[in-house]
Amino acid sequence: MGRTEPLLSNQEHKRSPMRSPLRSPAMPAHSGPYTVSPLFTRMEPLVLPESKLLATPERELSSNLQTGFNILNNYVGIVLLSMSYCCKLAGWLNILLLGALTAFGAYTGSLIVRSYVVIEAEGNTIPSYAGIGERCLGAFGKWLVLGSSILETYIAILCMNIIIWNNAALLFPQLSLGWVMVGCIAISFPANWLKDFTMLSFLSFFGIFFILLICVVVGYNVATISANHKPPELELANFWGVPMAASIMMAGLTGHVGLPPMYSEMKKPSDFQKTLYSAFFLMFLIYGYVGVCGYLLYGSGASVLITTDMSAVVHNLGGRILVNIVLAGITFKLFCSVPMCVLVLVDIAQNLYLDKYEVELSDSGAMRVRLSIWATAAVASILVYSSLQYVTALIGINSLLISVLLPILFYVQLHYKQMGLSEKCWFAFITCLSIVIMIVVTCIDVQEFVESLTAASGDEALPA
Repeated sequence: MGRTEPLLSNQEHKRSPMRSPLRSPAMPAHSGPYTVSPLFTRMEPLVLPESKLLATPERELSSNLQTGFNILNNYVGIVLLSMSYCCKLAGWLNILLLGALTAFGAYTGSLIVRSYVVIEAEGNTIPSYAGIGERCLGAFGKWLVLGSSILETYIAILCMNIIIWNNAALLFPQLSLGWVMVGCIAISFPANWLKDFTMLSFLSFFGIFFILLICVVVGYNVATISANHKPPELELANFWGVPMAASIMMAGLTGHVGLPPMYSEMKKPSDFQKTLYSAFFLMFLIYGYVGVCGYLLYGSGASVLITTDMSAVVHNLGGRILVNIVLAGITFKLFCSVPMCVLVLVDIAQNLYLDKYEVELSDSGAMRVRLSIWATAAVASILVYSSLQYVTALIGINSLLISVLLPILFYVQLHYKQMGLSEKCWFAFITCLSIVIMIVVTCIDVQEFVESLTAASGDEALPA
């Protein structure tokens, strides 16, 4: 490396009394003070008299522990349910692959924060990923981040819908899948009129609780395997399954857009690097633990969702209660998360409308956008219900762009003049490698998806 400077300056950055709170990284920056909406990711301009602005107290900043918790909660999500399936695809090699992806994800996460530090020093204190993109590549960079964020959020809604329906079908086996889908869609429809998410502020802690509960359940199942249990078929390595496993796991490592706001809210920004790496190491342990336990339990028969396998093999009352609690908890959390994601997309649409026409989108117009997003997502979820692994892989492919390539590109753009020759060669290498991996993984995943659709249509054509 040409430079030996630390990740972040040891000196605390000077901040104004009105600190920039968390906001959606896809939102265009506004001038003036802000207030956080109940959604937590949305920012709204707030007009206050100058006397009140001067009297406004500083908001409380996050400790290292709180920041680590926020990072962990930002990344670990529904992909945890597919870790044993990733081991099925790649064998035990998947654990090494997970370690490499997690380490590289932490590294590129530190790069995007380094880029924000440069922009912050220039006077832009609003921590926006889209703002970093605009600073580095102009309007193209801004729209690249916006487009990737919109795609990721929309596909995440599809994944959550599918998992909700799958879990509900396991909880109510007496109902057909069609009626489960209809019932879940009908129940979710009134949520489109919900604007205040304050009562759902506990969901982040709720999610972490059920992540830990999944770990407990799979550990309990491994510990209580009977002596006459037939060990599942396990593989040391399956290289043909690596691309799909990698893209699915990358979907669980996407979330870099949230790092600049988390950094800006730290009491000690100079501690961000070690906090980030510690959180990613813990993330690796959680993903790896669930993957290993699930693979030991189900082997080559592992389903895309470990909850499906857990529900199918449990036979005692205690195990059934634990599994049903996990199913109900995950379903409830995802059910509440869907309208939040829809509202994030509506917020983006409102800001883009304001930028273009310089007038705010009417309430009725915003509701039409919200219903359109909700309805199209429901229809799309039905169409891809049996292809959850490919839908999740699409998020992973998108993550290769927004959480790998763009952080590298932005960092190089902002630091190129200060780089030594060895550092330039290093970034040229990882950029080319990332592009090649993205192209190869995309082509293989798309080919497998097309083949699965062809096989499905062929099965339907067979006589009964």
